[in-house]
Amino acid sequence: MLEALQLLIRVVIPIYILIAIGFIIGRLSPEVETRSISKLVLFVFAPALIIHSFKGSNISTVNLLKTLVVAASVVVVGYAFAIPVGRGIFGKRNRAFEISSVFMNSGYLGLPLIYLIFGEGLFPLAVAFCVSVTLLHFTVGILLLNPKGVRESAKEIVKLPLLHSLWIGLLLRGSHFPQSFDKMLKLTGDATIPLMLVALGINLSRIKASMLKTGAVSSLIRFASGGAAAFLAGSLLFQEKSYVMALTLQASLPSAVMNFVLCEAFCGDAQLAASIILISTTLYPAFFLLLSLFAGIR
Repeated sequence: MLEALQLLIRVVIPIYILIAIGFIIGRLSPEVETRSISKLVLFVFAPALIIHSFKGSNISTVNLLKTLVVAASVVVVGYAFAIPVGRGIFGKRNRAFEISSVFMNSGYLGLPLIYLIFGEGLFPLAVAFCVSVTLLHFTVGILLLNPKGVRESAKEIVKLPLLHSLWIGLLLRGSHFPQSFDKMLKLTGDATIPLMLVALGINLSRIKASMLKTGAVSSLIRFASGGAAAFLAGSLLFQEKSYVMALTLQASLPSAVMNFVLCEAFCGDAQLAASIILISTTLYPAFFLLLSLFAGIR
């Protein structure tokens, strides 16, 4: 228990401090918008971080495909729980509840968490999982949210800098850059994580938790189904325990902020999605303690 608390203080608390800073900025300065920050992260900082991380990594194409399978397993199991539970709560299918219970914050929260716990060694695996979840989010997620949105989501996927920086980084594996360029790439990439966390905090400051009970149920599905599916699928596909633990952690994260955006655009129940995002993010440290005790993460 003491080791789990130390891990919480060493890793999770610093992440939440940065989120809190963003939250305070969002509350004190409502005029601050995160669209510009997100564009900078997507088009400049995150691609630099990904390329730099993959350039020195030894992750194989086979492991990338295995990671996609793990991500798909998480989505399938998540919907298998979310659909019947949603019907039980609302008396019919609630697509905002479903997508919020299934898709996690694998980028803005997942990448910093994996980076701080496992270091640069497993960061490419975290990026691969994030890209896999993003692909499923913008295809399967939107298809189940609103079938008419699939074509538009496919166009957005092609534009994703994260996707292109992934294959560029893979092509550049083992290559050597001039020292000055390599330092510039690392310096640019290092700015990604704090920017992502502050932007997440600003977004959370605009969300109101209006459905506590429903949000708590959705959070439980999000944490438990995601973690269990990733652990089982990862254990079958990977021999390395650290790979399985990293994927389990990332798959059991709070609901993705993007769920609010998609619900607002496609199903009109954005307030429910917003409540689930805020509640799951608030509850996550407690779940992280339980998960770290179970998994023996140090």
